[in-house]
Amino acid sequence: MKLTDLIKRRMKPEVLGTGYGFTEGPAADAKGNIYFSDGRNNSIHHYEIGRPVVPFVTDSTDANGMIFSATGELLVCEGAAHRIVAFDVATREKRILCDSFEGLPFNEPNDLAADRQGGIYFSDPNYSHHGQETIRKEDAYYRAADGTIRRVSDTCTKPNGVLLSPDGLTLFLADSRGPRIYRYDVTAPGELTAERIFTEDLPGNPDGLTLDVHGNLYVA
Repeated sequence: MKLTDLIKRRMKPEVLGTGYGFTEGPAADAKGNIYFSDGRNNSIHHYEIGRPVVPFVTDSTDANGMIFSATGELLVCEGAAHRIVAFDVATREKRILCDSFEGLPFNEPNDLAADRQGGIYFSDPNYSHHGQETIRKEDAYYRAADGTIRRVSDTCTKPNGVLLSPDGLTLFLADSRGPRIYRYDVTAPGELTAERIFTEDLPGNPDGLTLDVHGNLYVA
């Protein structure tokens, strides 16, 4: 379906909740319920379809981008804590997946994409949401299922949104200071080739990215 056909339906947005500090990272679970972060208030909230929004946790430091893994864990970029964590949504317990590379902490992990092999692609800019200094060059990384980490892109000035295509063969990476979006071929887990500019014809700075079931790319 073309995007113009979707727009013609004139679907109106609905306000689900108010009073948040800085909302980010909407992630849908297997049932279509939504989790979203409020980084300014170190919290994550849960919207179950047809019910009011409720708090999920209130101790997720500078929570930003989120996504569900293939095993059902909620993966969260905790920016000012310089790390990525995984939540068990049933118990709300979390474990740290990564917080440093080559002896230095990350800047402010911002967004992420999970592959079918248990790996995670993520961006590491610094927007100083909680006043933290820049620690290292702002790049994009891959955390493999075994915990090893590699840098996969050092092109962006301010890497932000990360999106993996449903077939796992294409990665999109937004540079919010480009402003442009890069596209890569994924030849193996954590292996990116054929870097090229997907678009730089943007009216503003690109942030989060997503695809719909019709293959339309949406850019915040």
